[in-house]
Amino acid sequence: MNLPKNEKIKVEFKNVAKQFGDRVILKDFSLQIPEGKTVVILGGSGTGKSVSIKCLLGLLNPDKGDILVDGKSVVKLKEKHQYNLMKKFGMLFQFGALFDSLTNWENVSFAFLEHGMDRDKAKKIAIEKLALVGLGKHVADLMPAEISGGMKKRVSLARAICTNPEIVLYDEPTTGLDPITADTIDRLIVEMRDKLNITGIAITHDMQSAFKIADYIALLYQGEIIYYDTVENTKTTDNPYVKQFINGEENGPIDFFSN
Repeated sequence: MNLPKNEKIKVEFKNVAKQFGDRVILKDFSLQIPEGKTVVILGGSGTGKSVSIKCLLGLLNPDKGDILVDGKSVVKLKEKHQYNLMKKFGMLFQFGALFDSLTNWENVSFAFLEHGMDRDKAKKIAIEKLALVGLGKHVADLMPAEISGGMKKRVSLARAICTNPEIVLYDEPTTGLDPITADTIDRLIVEMRDKLNITGIAITHDMQSAFKIADYIALLYQGEIIYYDTVENTKTTDNPYVKQFINGEENGPIDFFSN
């Protein structure tokens, strides 16, 4: 699918390849992420979704191909440029990844505290971000162990947006949550996109969540993006690969045991 001409490309993977030993993970992986939109990458376990994100963040270097952010290559950056690139990103980890020894506000403002920001100022910012995800001021001084799993996910989302990132990466944002809490997280992701013009890249196996948060849906199979279209078109597609994945059917063109 070619994106509409009015879409500005924020992130682009161009023919990216990555393998470990003899095992090919990504092969000719190409994908365009429009600015201010959320793209959900679907794919079975071990298909390379997380590897693509690690390549984007510079945690792994592609064997071939290129990755562009705002039209500039981010592959094999020098340390100073890599540090500046990271300022553009926020991350919502699969299980929150909060620090148990820190209060919730300290978790949210961790990046600021690490770089020497005054604690009172950092706490004020954290409380503002917690409010954006529907958490009151009283939550700030609690420890992660004192709040529910859904609240932990909200604190993690507040941390992901604390530094006003341009791009947020969501790793299984609704994993382990009950349906009502998962729906709340999905709503917040959409609100953050609309209010803050955040460009989102999400990895999820939760199709209900994918349909709620996505503007575009991509399917990764055997190291390549084999499908890419709007969420509306995806809901009614006749593509056999997508239909099999959405319906979770064992029989179909996708070999779930080939990875």
